[in-house]
Amino acid sequence: ATEMPIGFNIRKANMTRGTEAQLETTAADFGVWALKGNDFDGTFENIDNDKLVPSADGTASGAENVVMNNYLVGFYDKENSKGYVPSKEQFLQTDVNKQWYYEGLGNSDNGFNWVSFGDFTSAAESNNKFQYLKYWDFAYTYTYFMGYAPYKNNGSDAIKLEIPNNKKEYMMVFGTVNGDSTYLDKDGNFDVNKFQSDGKNTDYLYACNRITNAQIADAVSPNNVSAGKVPMNFKRIMSRIRFAFWEDVPGYDVEVIALDEGEKINENAQDGGEQVLVDYHYNPERYNAIVFAPTYKNEDTYSAAKLDGEGQNGAGYVSQANPTVTFKEEGGEFKSEIDLSLGETPVKSDKNIYHPCDWLLQSDGTTRSAKIGETANTKSYGDPLMMVPSNVNCGFTLNISLKFTAKDTGEVFYVYGAHAYVDAQYTKWESNTLYTYVFKITKNVSGDTGDPHPGIQYGNDGKALYPIIFEDVIVTNEEVEYPINVN
Repeated sequence: ATEMPIGFNIRKANMTRGTEAQLETTAADFGVWALKGNDFDGTFENIDNDKLVPSADGTASGAENVVMNNYLVGFYDKENSKGYVPSKEQFLQTDVNKQWYYEGLGNSDNGFNWVSFGDFTSAAESNNKFQYLKYWDFAYTYTYFMGYAPYKNNGSDAIKLEIPNNKKEYMMVFGTVNGDSTYLDKDGNFDVNKFQSDGKNTDYLYACNRITNAQIADAVSPNNVSAGKVPMNFKRIMSRIRFAFWEDVPGYDVEVIALDEGEKINENAQDGGEQVLVDYHYNPERYNAIVFAPTYKNEDTYSAAKLDGEGQNGAGYVSQANPTVTFKEEGGEFKSEIDLSLGETPVKSDKNIYHPCDWLLQSDGTTRSAKIGETANTKSYGDPLMMVPSNVNCGFTLNISLKFTAKDTGEVFYVYGAHAYVDAQYTKWESNTLYTYVFKITKNVSGDTGDPHPGIQYGNDGKALYPIIFEDVIVTNEEVEYPINVN
């Protein structure tokens, strides 16, 4: 039979249900296990959990059905010579400009030179000492692929593929997400803002596919460059939220500006010492900012949500997960199911969600500006924020400050501490879903134009934007959008 190498065709990644993007915009590499068998149960022959862990010295694990054992697959931009630039052209199986490959990417192969691109500044190190080009085995019916992104090499903390006791499925174990000490504040609480700033190390994706070897055999031809390439469509583990704004204030341009920095206090000493900010959510190095503050609602009264607040029953949002992804055959399909393993008592946080915006993304998808779009079709967007999928048991209050500039005279005035409440019924976040909260600013805005130090506000009371009216909840292509009118 003709030898046919195994390659990968990573065309699209299903990042936000209904919205597709190239994987290389989120990850520069991914890990993959490949196992062959005549049926799914058959792939368990000669396989135990220890044989699904690459050996440190590069010796064979003795698993006859394991084709790839947590192989590192890297992205290469051939046209611009960026990413995992191969040291030998023979490592590449196609001549396309943008491609994914794995041969020569072992930690002792010296098979590539790394060149940074986009937000990616360093290469991953494979858990395998050597990585070789693999071939389709037409003696078997199927080859099963199970992958994750980005690639992770942390020794005993590496992402693992395991076989549960029932021997009917595979389980990919990601470990604790959000729980790393890197994301804790000085009091030992989870700090969501630190987590958001480290997205490349916390934003994991997963994928699987089952390839029929007979189909590959029939497709082999010298001119068929796509033959033997494995499509892998990735999904996000996390939820994401974002904020969109538009305004219809006649005669004015409206911009989002930086929130107040709060009152300065002496935290380090009674006399003297460094002056620090009460509200550390403000970052003077960023042009503007949005705060989504966890809010406890008791009838018509609103206050800051507190995990230990009296009568609040642990109000807050889930801040830690231990996700696992199960791969199994069901109904004639090879599919994946995610379990966040939150436990009976989920780990929560009551921290404000601080969203620094390097300007808002405008409706053309490329331009950034502080200016808010003037129609529902030209909304301006903040960048998505990652959240642990869960049913949150508190609402949130959006806090922003606004600048109004008259189009005729250039007159300027400011609205400080404008805020609007989003009820808990709209904070049910699911995995691999992007939720957009749309805020409309109208001529009826009644925020405080005098006090530039309003602090964080909760609910709809006080001097701020008029109460929010939800016209309805729109679900479009499984991307959830919540339009919010401020009348």
